[in-house]
Amino acid sequence: MDSANRPKLVLVPRPLTLLAAFAYYALVELLEIGYCDSDGISYRWVDTHPRGEFISESGVVVNLNAPATGMNEALLSKLRGSNYLLPYGEVRALRDFAMRGEHNRTWPAWKEVLHCLSYLEDPREALDILCEVFRSIREKRADPREKLPEFPEFLPPPVALSLPEIPDQRLVTLPVIKKNISEKPSSVREPYDFTVKRLSERKVFELMPQQNILTIGGPPGSGKSTLVAALFVEMTNILSSLCSRGGIWNVLEFECELQSLDAGTNTAESILRNWGQDKEFLDSQKQPWTMDLADETVRQVREKSARAQLTLTDLPGKIDAITETLVAPVTFGGIITNDWGSINEWRDFFGRTGVPIVFEVKATSETSLVTSYWQGESISGRVNRLARIAAGWDSFIRTIAEFLLFDILPGRIETSRKRLEQFGNK
Repeated sequence: MDSANRPKLVLVPRPLTLLAAFAYYALVELLEIGYCDSDGISYRWVDTHPRGEFISESGVVVNLNAPATGMNEALLSKLRGSNYLLPYGEVRALRDFAMRGEHNRTWPAWKEVLHCLSYLEDPREALDILCEVFRSIREKRADPREKLPEFPEFLPPPVALSLPEIPDQRLVTLPVIKKNISEKPSSVREPYDFTVKRLSERKVFELMPQQNILTIGGPPGSGKSTLVAALFVEMTNILSSLCSRGGIWNVLEFECELQSLDAGTNTAESILRNWGQDKEFLDSQKQPWTMDLADETVRQVREKSARAQLTLTDLPGKIDAITETLVAPVTFGGIITNDWGSINEWRDFFGRTGVPIVFEVKATSETSLVTSYWQGESISGRVNRLARIAAGWDSFIRTIAEFLLFDILPGRIETSRKRLEQFGNK
């Protein structure tokens, strides 16, 4: 296989499924040794419902969270066309077992194993463990529907983080937007009332054990670099303010970093240094995109994110195999656009690469405003057109920072944890 078409990102459903584990086993063991077995590949848990293609058109993304029917058909096609010498009937027996899932007699024990493996931090570790189980089944010619294989010992699921008892609340005023079904999408929405949201500041402690990477995508010239720089400044100020209170806040260890994924035109860090409007300087920093540059950029972002609880990044404006490679280490995404007509392609991009969207922004000449908010999930609104000045403070940018730290990111983590608990209790 051409190295340019080798996968860079493997999406793994959480909770882990039998079919996802078998699909990985088939790619690694049955089709081409090493297909997904490389240190240059990122593995990411995804909590969304199954969606997308099993293997992206570029070959960069392997989606083990694809719908079962599509993934099954793609696997059958690849297995039939392979040169692997294992009897097809034996492969089909394993595949049928994986497809049946909870209809297998041995399902309760398999379910417990899948539940425990889903708590592992590294999804590749979970997949490799099940690969060994599948190999054992194949070598012993056992029927996994009738007889349990030997499973490795597992640690019990981790106990949920206990948050400190801090009564501090942050009051944020949000506009109430009048819903008018006859209103055209392009019309300017204005508030007719305001409401106050009380954010629990102690929820920021839930992010302390994390190493999240949040990236901003959007069309060229939409303001991605300016937004990520401004958001970095706002978050840094908020965190510094919390630590300055003393008392229990002294134990808050939270580092926020900025590292652009757009190495071809690294504008974000230039904006922080007040060089954002120096076109000649910015042009001198441009470099052509190659897959090697993309791989090196991902390595640098991983290196910096290992030292921080939250790393903010921005993406190039063009969606292609390079962008799919760059998004590999990302855990959350945001979108900014100056035209809502182009937002769907970025929603689709983040969806098929398994990145949950936590905010959407429209850059406009109108008043800065929050237009939509879903507790613990996401927030949307508009900002005044950004001019590559990080100090160009905008009220909605500060609102995004507050809701991400005290509501949306902790809420996403809590939702993921509850899904795992529900899976284990079914």
